[in-house]
Amino acid sequence: MSVSSEKRGEPAQHVYLLPPPRVLQHGELPPVIEPALRGVPVFDGPAPDHFEPFESEEVQPALSSESLERIQEAVLAHSSVREHLDGGRFEWIGVSILDEKAVEDGVEAPVLAIIYSYDRNRAIEVRLDAEAEKIHDVSVVAYQPPATEEEIHRAVELARSDPRLAENVGDNLVGSAILVTSPTNNHRRFDVRFGCPTERLPRHMAMVDLSREAVITVGSCCGHDLGHAVPHEGVEP
Repeated sequence: MSVSSEKRGEPAQHVYLLPPPRVLQHGELPPVIEPALRGVPVFDGPAPDHFEPFESEEVQPALSSESLERIQEAVLAHSSVREHLDGGRFEWIGVSILDEKAVEDGVEAPVLAIIYSYDRNRAIEVRLDAEAEKIHDVSVVAYQPPATEEEIHRAVELARSDPRLAENVGDNLVGSAILVTSPTNNHRRFDVRFGCPTERLPRHMAMVDLSREAVITVGSCCGHDLGHAVPHEGVEP
């Protein structure tokens, strides 16, 4: 969390605020809605004493698993894609498709496949036709596509195996990770938190850079500083 403060004639300053300290002596704090929730009418009906299951129709995926495999093979075998990857590390992000209206409007390349290159720290976008058989365009873009489950798992395991956290992060703590943007580069960085499922606040944290397969910093969310990581060679803190 950051707070911006600006004085007359001086540029705005952003100050990072640490998470609030854990309060266990009197139990967990109640949830607070800020700003307060207003304008919602009070429910004066009886409390439900049972629930009725609702059966919905299964939504069929836009592309079959066979089509997805065929698209991945075709994209990775394309000469321009191989040139951009250059044999380096990458993550297959996935495939998305525009809705039927876009196809009806004559969009020639409604299928989009995305790869992230860890070596170039760039997303590679590959656009295909409606049948996902012909590649129309390959472009390299500087942004962070959504994280995959494999990346989240890898970031958590890297943080869990760090010697500064290994003794404090046991099997009783659950790890989670969210993709964050880097202020200085386009590295694939994850904010990893470890906490008990029955507690509101996490106990330990780590910043993991998957572009370098390195743990940048570690810390405690309980007010006990674990110190900061010594940056790995070639990694900016």
